[in-house]
Amino acid sequence: MARDSNATEWPFHDQFIAEKQALQDRLFAEHPLFQRLGFDPIRFELGIAEFAIDWQHDLSNYGYEMHGGIHATMIDTATGQAIFTGLKSGFRLTTVHLDVRYHR
Repeated sequence: MARDSNATEWPFHDQFIAEKQALQDRLFAEHPLFQRLGFDPIRFELGIAEFAIDWQHDLSNYGYEMHGGIHATMIDTATGQAIFTGLKSGFRLTTVHLDVRYHR
């Protein structure tokens, strides 16, 4: 994580800030990727980001199950948004390492 000023400051709140709920709802509603995929926000709490996506034929493998890339995108989104629930203003986040393995 990077911050524009004091890099030694703890970047997380100790509790969920109410304004974060409205901000994250708005981000989900306005983000082009989330709109395209149909991500539906359910709840945000400190360290928790829950959303849903309906099965979509055009995002599936041969019409049966959602493509693994969609699952990976959901994991990336959920972890980032869960971290964001407690992140103080002025701090940013990014995925440093994402490893998804699929087994039959």
